[in-house]
Amino acid sequence: MALVVLGATLFTSESVLFPGESGMSRVASNIVVGIGFLGAGVIVRDRMQVSGVTTAAMIWCGAAIGIAIGRERYLVATIVALLTIVLLEAYWLSERVRARGAVTGAQGQPDR
Repeated sequence: MALVVLGATLFTSESVLFPGESGMSRVASNIVVGIGFLGAGVIVRDRMQVSGVTTAAMIWCGAAIGIAIGRERYLVATIVALLTIVLLEAYWLSERVRARGAVTGAQGQPDR
């Protein structure tokens, strides 16, 4: 994940070598396309189960944070990074609560 952020930051910050705003927007759009390709490769479907969506979203957010850093929008990058961490922790917590509910059943007694 850190490498995605670092790479997106470097590409975005170096896009100033291209004249005009179009160079920066071209680089950003190509980062989005490339990360979308990587994210699609992470998502796996096995029969009726789909996995890897959270990982793909995390990669996508990492690239967006890197683009924000590369454009020197540090406040936006910080807020999005903190929000991403909060949402990932909330997801982890909800999965634990859901798993505990499946084990104890509806009335709080273990299923037999």
